[in-house]
Amino acid sequence: MGCRSLVRWSIVALMAVGMGCAPRIDHLIRHLDRGQFKLAVDATEGDRRLQQALAALVLERAAVSGERPEEMVIALATAGDPGKQSLKRLVTNGRQPGAQLAEIALLQSRLSPSDDDLDRFMNSDYQAVRSYAAQSWYSKIDFDRLSQMRLDPAPRVRLFAIRGLALMADTEAVAELLAEALRLDPDPKVRAAAARNGNVLGTDAYLSLKRALRDENLGVTLAAVQGLGRLDSAEARHH
Repeated sequence: MGCRSLVRWSIVALMAVGMGCAPRIDHLIRHLDRGQFKLAVDATEGDRRLQQALAALVLERAAVSGERPEEMVIALATAGDPGKQSLKRLVTNGRQPGAQLAEIALLQSRLSPSDDDLDRFMNSDYQAVRSYAAQSWYSKIDFDRLSQMRLDPAPRVRLFAIRGLALMADTEAVAELLAEALRLDPDPKVRAAAARNGNVLGTDAYLSLKRALRDENLGVTLAAVQGLGRLDSAEARHH
């Protein structure tokens, strides 16, 4: 079975049922260490809990090897106790970017991340880490940090910066940043996120959104239509 097939099998196995406490997995680890995946599957003897423990181990190793680590960590974060144990091992392993991604996943239960955590993750050299941190906490980040994130080279960081700003009060500063993103950001998903929030685009919202209707990207055009609808709804509520 190829590596991609292993990962697909692992995600399906983890989605199959919820998990209770983690089973003993020493024998599964030994088989995986020897490259004996079929023997590892046979060793589960059809036990769902052991199959999910094996699935978590496969995803953990994929994250360590650098194969789409963000996707692997996101899958592990929803995998109950086996996933949590794998995330802890990834943090202990220290191999980047998997270790930082796993740490973010383990911290997501916090009501709000600490400033130190945000500094560390949002200044990471790894785009995947910055993107995952932005996705995890954009609704809990303050204006100044979101303003900085809006300039990140990673499009997904900028996307979640715009989503975070759109959740804030309708102020001139927020409107200016969203209008600038709608006008200038090179990524259509970021422009669309700004267009979709026409109700916080400020006094020039109509002009900005009508200009966005001529965007070369269909997704931005459709988002501008949505934005105009939200702007009309907001105007109606004020009268």
